[in-house]
Amino acid sequence: MANPAAPADILTMLRSNTTGPVNAAVVAPSVSPPPGVAPMPAVSFEPETGPAIEPAPVYDPAAGFKAAVAAGIEANKPASDQPAPSPQAGAAAPIPAKPVQTAIDAPSFIGSRVRSRTVTLEWPLSYGGKAYEAIVVGRPTTGQLAEYFDRLMAQGEASAALRFPVFFDETGAPIPDALMDALDPDDTDKVMEVVSDFLPVRLRRLQAPQPELSPPPAGGATEPTS
Repeated sequence: MANPAAPADILTMLRSNTTGPVNAAVVAPSVSPPPGVAPMPAVSFEPETGPAIEPAPVYDPAAGFKAAVAAGIEANKPASDQPAPSPQAGAAAPIPAKPVQTAIDAPSFIGSRVRSRTVTLEWPLSYGGKAYEAIVVGRPTTGQLAEYFDRLMAQGEASAALRFPVFFDETGAPIPDALMDALDPDDTDKVMEVVSDFLPVRLRRLQAPQPELSPPPAGGATEPTS
């Protein structure tokens, strides 16, 4: 059986100034249900709003173990294995420090062997504003010998004026040739007596007189006798 009041209610609702979609919750109370029928509950068609619930992530035991091992290795790395910080843009490169060079003393002979002897002059001399009261006779070094032979080769032949580099003063400087020529003969003899004790082998060979070759015997060849 139809409800006679329903059309009137519907016309009233349509004639109203209500705008927008019709809500069933508004319409339903104004419509009387037929006798014996329970009223329809109000139903709203508006979407429900609220925070979306994301599903919980699934725990992976293998991935968690790998991450823990990698973190332990990174934490126990020595400082040298850590990557160097990248230089900032525009920063000047560090200047390497220059190595410090340690001063080294000049070579010196060691041992107990005597390499020189001082001869006191009975007749001291003065030369070039310096007094010479003694002459040191000593073994020359390789560098002094090299200089001597260079001078000898420049002359082309051995010269008596080119003395062996074995005469020095008390400071180690070579004795000038002019002073050696001005020595008193007695002092010269005293000095020359000790020279042979300090000459290297190569200079002794130059100092030793060369033997003269004897001429071949005169006369012609004799005939063999039977």
